[in-house]
Amino acid sequence: MEAYKFDTTVLQDGTFRIPECARFANRSVEVFVVLKTPEEQRQESSPSIEDFLKKWTGFLEDVDPDDLKYRYLQEKYT
Repeated sequence: MEAYKFDTTVLQDGTFRIPECARFANRSVEVFVVLKTPEEQRQESSPSIEDFLKKWTGFLEDVDPDDLKYRYLQEKYT
């Protein structure tokens, strides 16, 4: 038995699509539906600004971005 996991959404009419399902054509399948909690759905959406800042703050700490742009353009056009 092979198992695959797909994240999808049930549409208003109760249908859903399985990505890349052509490879399953003419095969018998068993479908399990696992509902996600609202918390899990929030985690999958875009990260909060706090998460973004926590991840990227200090990434270019001792670097002046304007100086980097200036040097890049100077090298490109000279």
